[in-house]
Amino acid sequence: MVKWKVALFFLVVLLTAFILPVGVDMLVGYTAVVSNEGLVSKHEDIGFYCDDVYIGTSVVGDDGVQSNRFDIFDCTGISGESEVIVTPSAAFSDGIVDFSRNVESIFIDGKNAIIVEGLNVTSASDILYYVSEYGYLNGNVVLQKDISLGEISSSLFFNEGKDDVAFKSEYGIYGNGHTITGPENNRSYFNALFTFSGTNEIEIRDTKFTGRDFETGADIVLDDLCDAGIMVEISKCKDVNVENCIFQNANRHVGIKSSDVCFVNCIFVNAADTGISLKTVKGKKSTVSVEDCIFYNLVVSGITNWCSDAVTSESYCTINLLGKVSFYTWKKDDTAQIMPGYSDYSSLANSYFQSVMKKNEMKKYLVAYGEHNYLSSAIMVLCSAGGDSRNLPEINGAAEQGITKITTPINAIVASFLTTSDLYGYTDTSVIRPDETPDFAF
Repeated sequence: MVKWKVALFFLVVLLTAFILPVGVDMLVGYTAVVSNEGLVSKHEDIGFYCDDVYIGTSVVGDDGVQSNRFDIFDCTGISGESEVIVTPSAAFSDGIVDFSRNVESIFIDGKNAIIVEGLNVTSASDILYYVSEYGYLNGNVVLQKDISLGEISSSLFFNEGKDDVAFKSEYGIYGNGHTITGPENNRSYFNALFTFSGTNEIEIRDTKFTGRDFETGADIVLDDLCDAGIMVEISKCKDVNVENCIFQNANRHVGIKSSDVCFVNCIFVNAADTGISLKTVKGKKSTVSVEDCIFYNLVVSGITNWCSDAVTSESYCTINLLGKVSFYTWKKDDTAQIMPGYSDYSSLANSYFQSVMKKNEMKKYLVAYGEHNYLSSAIMVLCSAGGDSRNLPEINGAAEQGITKITTPINAIVASFLTTSDLYGYTDTSVIRPDETPDFAF
C-alpha cells in the first residue's frame, strides 16, 4: 500500500517541475496573492438502477451461525406478495429456501435472480463474521441492505501495526444497488476498505462505495475527504470487472497495481486526490479499461498513473478509454490544486502552482471561459525513478474522447528525479464546459 510520505514526495516533485522552469526568482521573496480556497462540492444523492437481482447461498442466522437455509423474503426485503418460484420445488417451502438441496434457479415475479455462491449481507457485522482467521473474506459478498462500516469498531478490522486494510478478499461484491459507507474516522489517509489481491475473475457489481456520508445538498470541502481513505484497492489480479458502481466522497476511489481491470458504467465523484490511482511497477504491467464512465469533482485528476521504480517498456501500463468517458475535472487557474490537503505543504504548493500556470508554457493550455481561465486534468502521468527511466503508458482512445497530451516542461535539474510529467485533458470546451455538470443517469 502506498504510504503517505511516498505520495507526498511525488506531489512535491511535480510541484518542483512546474516551479523550476520559470526561474529561481519565484522562490525568493515570493509574495504573490493567490487563493488556497479548497474546492467545494455539493453532496448528491446519486441513485442508480440495478437491473439484476443477486441472491447469495447463505446467511448469518440469529444464532450467529452461517446457514444455507433461510427466509428469502426476510433476507432480500422483497414483498411477501411477490411470486417466488424455486427449482427444484422441494428446496422451497413457506418462504424458506434451502440451498443445500442444489437450487438450480429462482424466479421472483417472473424475473430470473442470479444465484451467487456467497453470503447475503444485511449488516456490517455480517461481513465481520465472514472474515477468516487469515483476515480474508471467505467468499462473495451479496448486499441485501445498505451497510455502514462505522457500526464496527475500527480496531476490529484495521490491522494494528500493519497495512491499513479493512477487508482483504479474493472474491467479489454483488451490491444489488446498495451502499457501503466507510467508518467516520480512518487511521490514515491511505486506509483501504476492500483490498483484492492475487486472484482472478473478480466481479464488483451494482455497488455504491461512499467514504463519508452527508445530507443531500450539503457542502463538502473536498480536502476534508483526505482521511476518508481508499474505497477499493486491487493488486496482482487478472480479469477484474467493476460494473455499474459509484465511488463517492473519498481520498482516492480505486488504487491499482499489477492488475487487469475493466470499469463499465461507473461514476467517480468527490475525491481529495484522484478517481483511479494506477501504479506502474517492475515486472507486471496493468491494463485498465474505462468504458462509459464519469469522473467529477476530483482535486488532482480523473486518473493518475505514477511510478517510483526504474521500469522499462514491458512494465508500462495500458489505459483504454472506450465508449463515452467524461472528465468533469476542469480547474480554475486561481484555485487549482496540484496537491491534496493532507500535508502542511499543501497551501504553499498550491499557491506556487496557481502562479506558475499563468507564467510558463502551461499558459497556452488554459481555456478562457466566462471570467476565468481553466486547466483540464483528465489523466496525469508521473515518474520519479530518476536516470533514464520513463513512465510511458499506452493510452488508447484519448483522441476519440477529445483529450490531448500536455507535457509539462522539465529542465535538467528536475529531470534528475522526475523523468515523466505528462497531463492529458481537454484544450477547448467542445466536449465538456467548465461549468457543466454530469447527468448521473445510467
